[in-house]
Amino acid sequence: MKALALALLPVGAFLVGSGVFVSPLRGQDETPRPVDSEDAKKLEKIADEVVHDVEELRERKFLRPVKRGVYTEEQLRGFLQKKLFGKEYAGGRLERHQWFLTELGFFRAGTDFAKTYVDVLLSQIGGFYDPEQNSFFMLEKAAKYGDFINRMMIAHELTHALDDQHYSLQRRMDAARTHDGGFALGAVVEGSATALMYRWSAKNRESMDLAQMKAAQKREMESAKTLIGAPAYFHVLVANYMAGSSFVAKGAGVLQITMHDSFDDEVRQCFETPPTSGEQILHPDKYWKEEQRDLPVTLSNRDEFEAALEAQCAAKIIERDRMGEVYMAILTRDPERKLNMGLMTNARYWTTKAATGWDGDELFVLERPSETTPDEAKERGIVWLTVWDSDEDRKEFEEAYARHYGERVRAIHWSDGKQLAYAFGFARSLGTDALKNLAHKAKFD
Repeated sequence: MKALALALLPVGAFLVGSGVFVSPLRGQDETPRPVDSEDAKKLEKIADEVVHDVEELRERKFLRPVKRGVYTEEQLRGFLQKKLFGKEYAGGRLERHQWFLTELGFFRAGTDFAKTYVDVLLSQIGGFYDPEQNSFFMLEKAAKYGDFINRMMIAHELTHALDDQHYSLQRRMDAARTHDGGFALGAVVEGSATALMYRWSAKNRESMDLAQMKAAQKREMESAKTLIGAPAYFHVLVANYMAGSSFVAKGAGVLQITMHDSFDDEVRQCFETPPTSGEQILHPDKYWKEEQRDLPVTLSNRDEFEAALEAQCAAKIIERDRMGEVYMAILTRDPERKLNMGLMTNARYWTTKAATGWDGDELFVLERPSETTPDEAKERGIVWLTVWDSDEDRKEFEEAYARHYGERVRAIHWSDGKQLAYAFGFARSLGTDALKNLAHKAKFD
């Protein structure tokens, strides 16, 4: 999924929320008309003032003014539905996307991915930044939340604008084509903004209105029920912020971040030499310490393997993905587990022992004409290859995935040593011997 930077209003004392990967805006004609009200003018005035706070805290200047607008919640719902499901997931991709996530176990059969996605976002969003238009969009209702919260949220979003002007977020989002790559980029983008927001909050704590903060906390704890009750797949949206802020701070906690300098050097390195996987986000030393740097293994014979896969399945590859450690972690814990607001600021909260041995994975969604339905109908299959740091790591994932998601998942699998392969959908008919032969043809380096 591609990225559009979003911010959430506070859930608890520090949480400002989650980023999400969606298509950017594609032209001014698609942007709703901003509202013109006293609340809107109030928010715009605050944005003008907070620009200087962001420049001071990051020790970096904006290269040009940031366009902005104020919108209603109804306008934003329409925007999300149009951009997500009219473009990013158009042409049948929404249905395919939901199918493959359901096959892997992330959703129970019958889950409405589109509705849940929009509901989760709208329960949390306080504003968003669009890199293609260099525009910051604020929600009119946020003006009621108080000056301190407004400034904190706007500081977060303006950090996205500052990073975009210096590091071209759109170009980087276009390259983030997998779940794992999207999480890694989202963690850098949101981590940069969240770290600055923590520092802004600490610097301006004397202006905090405790009554407003308590009211906001109560309100947001209520709205957070939508996020908390959503499938764990959507909880990764929060990990972008929580794990991301720790990552750009080289593993520091929230208190340490508030006392840090500008983080400009760290953010610059993250954009100029990006993390290669979500594993590095969850374990910052695997990025920041050269002697511990850990890169995921990848297919070195991709063209050869994909040709063999398509021939074996008599099908075409229509999607390619890499899930990465953060999504592997979801599949190795109780699917009914709820978010723990007190623990999720720690990056290790977002992984599990059975997922930490991840070394790489390649997922292929295939499609072929149906043998039992009309000519235009298609049937789908998935072949998912995973590689682990050790035999024991592979075994831990294999057993945990079966224990927690076995009732949801209909798949065949084969494992040996560090390799573990799954087949879903029509690809189950390959049988374990054919799956084994395919896995042996994949060369991971």
